[in-house]
Amino acid sequence: MKRVKKSSINDSENPSPKKQKSEVKSDFFNDHFIVELDDPVAEQLSVGANFSKTPLKSDLFEESAVTLNSTGVNIHDTNVTEKLSLDEFPHVPKVIQRFKEIYPDGLNKEQEDLYQVIGRYMDLCMVNKTKSYMPLLSLHTLNHVIKTRNTILKNNDTLEKASKKGALTDEIIESARDQGLSRPKVLFVTPMRKFAYTFIQNMIELYFVEGEKKTIMNHSRFEEEFGDNGHIPHERKKPDFRELMSGNIDDCFRIGIQIGKKAIKLYQRFAEADILVCSPLGMRMVIGEEGETEGESDFLSSIEVVMVDRANIIMMQNWEHLMHLVETVNCVPKKIETDISRVRQWSIKNLGKLYRQTIIFSEINFTELHSLFYSNSKNYAGGLTVIKNPKELLDDIEKPLLQEFHRFDCQSAVNQSDLRFDYFTRNILPSLGHGTLVFVSSYFDFVRLRNYMKKENESFVQLHEYAKLKKISRARDMFYHKKKKLIIMTERFHFFKRFTIKGVSSIVFYQLPTNPHFFTELINESSPEGRLESKVIFSRFDIFRLQNIFGSAQAKELIKSDKKFHALVSE
Repeated sequence: MKRVKKSSINDSENPSPKKQKSEVKSDFFNDHFIVELDDPVAEQLSVGANFSKTPLKSDLFEESAVTLNSTGVNIHDTNVTEKLSLDEFPHVPKVIQRFKEIYPDGLNKEQEDLYQVIGRYMDLCMVNKTKSYMPLLSLHTLNHVIKTRNTILKNNDTLEKASKKGALTDEIIESARDQGLSRPKVLFVTPMRKFAYTFIQNMIELYFVEGEKKTIMNHSRFEEEFGDNGHIPHERKKPDFRELMSGNIDDCFRIGIQIGKKAIKLYQRFAEADILVCSPLGMRMVIGEEGETEGESDFLSSIEVVMVDRANIIMMQNWEHLMHLVETVNCVPKKIETDISRVRQWSIKNLGKLYRQTIIFSEINFTELHSLFYSNSKNYAGGLTVIKNPKELLDDIEKPLLQEFHRFDCQSAVNQSDLRFDYFTRNILPSLGHGTLVFVSSYFDFVRLRNYMKKENESFVQLHEYAKLKKISRARDMFYHKKKKLIIMTERFHFFKRFTIKGVSSIVFYQLPTNPHFFTELINESSPEGRLESKVIFSRFDIFRLQNIFGSAQAKELIKSDKKFHALVSE
C-alpha cells in the first residue's frame, strides 16, 4: 500500500476555533483520498476477492440489523463502533460553525450513529423511514467540496511560489495531484423536485453564516422551478398519499451547482459544477442509453460521493434509470480537458469506483436495493448495511380474512418470473370467480399476464400506470357492475393513483407488493359479503416482501417449511 504526502488544507479564509484542531482525531478526507492502492490490491478490490459481510453487534442503530461490509483493506479508521463526536470529525470551520448555529441542540442518537459511517467516507445502505439524514448529507457535501477546493488553491499557491523561485521539482509537482478527470465531485439523486429543493436549500443555509450577504446566482429561477407549486391531491385521498404527492413532484430534472469562495452558483454547466442534483430520469436524458455515442457522461467520471435519496420511490418510477446512472458514474471520459499533471494517479488508472463513497436511503427493504448497492459498492473503506427490523402488519387488517400462501419451487432468481406465471395460470386462475382483484407488482409480469388472458378470452379489465383516465373509469365501472370477472392492477398504478376499487370480494397477490402497506390497504378497502379470501403466490426470493408484511419469524417459516401451502384465518 502506498501513501503519498497529504495535501494541506487552507482554511485561513474561515474563523477557526482553537479547540477544533485539538479535538479532531483523524482527517478522513485526506486519509481516504491520498492513498494510492497497489495494483494487486486494486485488482482484488475490483473483483471483491476479500469482501465479507459480518453482523455488527454494538449499540449503533437500535432496533436494526447491521451488517459490516469489509473489503479486507484497513487503511484509515473505519471502526464505527469507536464513536466520535461531531467535533472530532475534520470539518471546514465555517461550515461546522454554521451547522451548530442552525442545530444548537446537536445531533440525536440516530444522527450520531449515521455520521460515524458517513463522516468516515464509508459506504452505507440504510432502510429506515427516518429523514434525519438530510442535514448530514448537506454538511458532508459542503465539507467535501470546500476541502477539495481549498486543497487545490493551496497547491496552486505552492506550485506558483516554487516556479517563481526556480525550485519547481518533480516531487513538488507530484505532491500537487489533487483532482480528478472532471470537476463534479458529488452526485445527489432524488425522485422529486421538492426533495432536491430541500437538499439544496439546506446547503444554502449552511454555507452562509448569520449576517453574511447571500450571493446565490439564479436563485429566483431555482425557486420558480423547484419551489412549492401548490399542488395538493384530492382530500378524499389517504393522508400518506396526500403528503407524498403534494408540492413539486416533477420527476424529470437536473441542476449543476458550483460552490464559490463567497457565492453559490446554481444552474452551472455540469463540467463546471461541483455538485450534481438530479432525478434518475432527468440524468438519463443526458447520458442516454448504454452504448450510445450521442449521450454525455464525461462529467460523471470523477464523482467521489454518490447519494441516493428515497430509493423506494425511485423503484416506483423507473429503477432501470437509476441502475444505469450509478453504473455510468466513474466511467472513462471520452475527452480530457483537465491538466493531467494535477490528476491523482488512481484516477488516471480508472480506479475511481474503489474510492467513491456510495450512500443509499430507502424507507422499504427490497431485493433490487441490495443488488444495486452490493454491485456498485466497491469502496475500499468498506461500509454498512442497516435494516430497521420489520414489524408484522397483520394487526392492521380490519376485515375477516382467509389468507392462503402458495409457494412455488424456484432455484434461480432468473427463472422466478416464468415459474410464477406457470403456477398462477395452472393452479390459481382457473378457480377465480367474479369480484377478484389480481395485484401484480411488476409491470413486465402484468403485460405477460394481460396478453395471456386476452389470448384465452378471459373476462377481465386492467388498471396500469399508463392507462388514460377515461379507460380507468370504464374499467372500474365494468368490474363493479360484474360485467367483467377479474380486474388486474399494477403496483405502480396503485402508488400513483391510489383509487379505491369497489366490488372486490377476493384478492390474489401475484407477487406481494414492494410497499408492505399496500397489502393491508387493499384488504381493508375490499367489500366481501363475508370473509375475504386472499391468495399470495411466493418463492424463496420474496423473503424481503414477506418480512415487510408478516415479520421475520413468520417469513422464514413460510420459506423453509416442508409444506408449500399454508392458510391463516383471522376474524
